[in-house]
Amino acid sequence: MEQMPAIDQGKLEMKRLDEARSPLAVVFNVAAGRIEVSDRDQRFAYELHFRDGRGRFGGPGWLELSRGPDGAMTVFAVSAAEVMAVARDAGREADAAALTCALALWFEGAGDPSCDRVADKLRAEVAAGHARERISVRGLQVMMIERLVAGEALVDMCERGGFMLANGTADTSWLQRRAGLAPARCSRTGKVRVARTASYQVFCQLLLAIDAEPHEFGA
Repeated sequence: MEQMPAIDQGKLEMKRLDEARSPLAVVFNVAAGRIEVSDRDQRFAYELHFRDGRGRFGGPGWLELSRGPDGAMTVFAVSAAEVMAVARDAGREADAAALTCALALWFEGAGDPSCDRVADKLRAEVAAGHARERISVRGLQVMMIERLVAGEALVDMCERGGFMLANGTADTSWLQRRAGLAPARCSRTGKVRVARTASYQVFCQLLLAIDAEPHEFGA
């Protein structure tokens, strides 16, 4: 396979960096309980729904709607903490929290213990969001792409961050999936999704990979 000329490869890398630095656009439709997000080449939305299933993400709460690689709509149940983390990049964290609390307030007024439990669950998700239990990886992606464009190898990042296989080789795919630079397939549902946030622990591991500190990202 013929190798791409260095000048053309450089142009592609700079285009990638410019795209990574582009601003995030967030539009709130309060009446519909919907948040529309434009993030570089990605378009997705969060909507308040009665989510199917039980457990952590069952019942009333947020769904993420996005297009898969085949163009089909994919739906994922997410917490308010996830939505708040993404909205935070556009300075709209408080609005995402307020929309969630408005739904909780509606359930609190029903006079039913089961509805009170729903409200408590929603408020707990908001509290987790304020505590930054989920952190957006968007800013981290920019720094990672900057390093890649500058010539740093993913293997070196993996070694710093501990993204290694059992045989001692670097797992570059794992790093890119965690950083949201490559899609990941859910082992339970088979759906493909790009990571938009990380837990604080994983976020710190990603920071190690790019030799950065949490305070650089307000974490």
